[in-house]
Amino acid sequence: MVPHPLLKTILICWLHACSLTHGVSPHFAEAVMYVESRPAGTETEIRLGELGGKVVGPMNIVKCYTKCANIYNPFINILIGVGALRGKDQVRVLCRYNKKFSWSYFREIKRIERKLNDQEKMKCQITVRQDSPLK
Repeated sequence: MVPHPLLKTILICWLHACSLTHGVSPHFAEAVMYVESRPAGTETEIRLGELGGKVVGPMNIVKCYTKCANIYNPFINILIGVGALRGKDQVRVLCRYNKKFSWSYFREIKRIERKLNDQEKMKCQITVRQDSPLK
């Protein structure tokens, strides 16, 4: 199930809060979420619920965690997923996170992370017109 745009925004804000709490780059965690849960053919969409045989939610958490946490709740799913992304070496972190790690998987995450960083920079730029009293 693809979430409503408002829910997606709230989940991304939650992901950023969890990232800052765990010392993980928010854009890195967001890129992992997009790659792990996106529907085919989309770049920045996420899915909720069961995503296949053994995984659940936006962070693609393995069902074995259902014994200790409600990973069907997207907020708990994101909290667990972001917690698993802690570490300084992103390659090792992703090898631990996804047992089917490949270099194309890593490159796709880094590409989306760069795109998110660029979008953030674009939001922060302020243009002052020549005739503005702020100049």
